[in-house]
Amino acid sequence: MATICADGFLVSDVHLLILAEFLLDNGKEWATKGLQGMVNKATTAILKDYLEAYKATQTEPVSTQLSVLIPAILGMQSFVPYNIPTPPSPCIDCGRVRDQQLWPDGFTIEAWELSVIQAYYANCEDYMRFLMTNKVYQRGMTFVKNIEAAWQDDPAHPTMPPSMPDLIIAYTSEPGYLNRAQREAQ
Repeated sequence: MATICADGFLVSDVHLLILAEFLLDNGKEWATKGLQGMVNKATTAILKDYLEAYKATQTEPVSTQLSVLIPAILGMQSFVPYNIPTPPSPCIDCGRVRDQQLWPDGFTIEAWELSVIQAYYANCEDYMRFLMTNKVYQRGMTFVKNIEAAWQDDPAHPTMPPSMPDLIIAYTSEPGYLNRAQREAQ
């Protein structure tokens, strides 16, 4: 077993409101799915590109267990790491203190899973942070888009809050507001 992203991922109270609007599970469960997606993507690419070459070097039947197969492929002399770079992250600084841990102690994954993402991504921890930052950003933009017009059209709101975070806080503080989990529970 191995640990990845042990230093966590800090978000603000507004980011938590954004996530609550879209998620049914907690932030760590959601991020775990993102990490599993990274593992799956890396595994699929490596198997697609190297499995036949690996099979050709074997005289015995090839194991189908990924915990055996992936380290064997990564150990091939012909294997070249992919070094997929981390794209630039969108700015999710909303002027609020980022003091809430989305995943406080990181993730425990199998050793082969860590190996496969290290072989695929130039920096797998940076890529994981990019992935989560981008997901928070995209959901925040969608949330604001969904509520802006409704806020402006409501006669009870003569003025628009001055910033995106203020709009999100005001909207989620309205009587009767329910986040996704609360809506689903009804």
